Amino acid sequence: MDRTKTHNKFWAFMKKNAYIFILLLCVAAIVTTVIISVNNNNQTPVNGALDNQPDTENPGEDTENPGEDTENPGEDTENPGEDTENPTPDTPIVFLMPTPSTSTGMEFSLTAGVYNETLKQWQTHMGIDFLVEEGASVAAVYDGTVESVTTTLMEGTKIVIAHDNGLKTVYGSLNSEVNVEAGDEVKAGKIIGTAGSTALNESSMGAHLHFEVIDNGVYVNPVDYFEAESDK
Repeated sequence: MDRTKTHNKFWAFMKKNAYIFILLLCVAAIVTTVIISVNNNNQTPVNGALDNQPDTENPGEDTENPGEDTENPGEDTENPGEDTENPTPDTPIVFLMPTPSTSTGMEFSLTAGVYNETLKQWQTHMGIDFLVEEGASVAAVYDGTVESVTTTLMEGTKIVIAHDNGLKTVYGSLNSEVNVEAGDEVKAGKIIGTAGSTALNESSMGAHLHFEVIDNGVYVNPVDYFEAESDK
């Protein structure tokens, strides 16, 4: 009898509160679904997770450009700072003497400081005069090419020889008969003519060689090239 009453009361309670139990079951189901979803997300990496992993292909050091340029390691092997083709300075040019005599008359001067006995005046003198006997041999002082052979009233017969690097030598007051012509290749020591007194502007000096040196269009002192020879 008591058991029947108790059973009936239980079912009555269940019927009266059925909606509460259904609500609790729904909440429990939702919570269970959320927990399972979270667990699955923790175990499986989301899209893009691999993008945050260390870059095994580029592990922080650029292997193609490791901080040192192997093609240009700081030293230019093709141009190591020294010109191997020109390791020494140019050898200075040294002239042979153009005449047997080293005695000179008028010296080189770019200022009006040389007195010309023939013209009776002070003037510039672009060369030096070697005093020699009439007909003394005149030689090329350096290898070169005969540029011109000319004869004028004031300078007499004159030979111009062109050398390397814009250098020229001039041989004036020569006798008219010479041994070369324009275009000839000559070596140092080659006899190109003979000394005379054909230059009217220096005729009072007698036989001599008027000798000039031109460096790229500028007259320079010929003595400088002979001093180098005396130092050897």
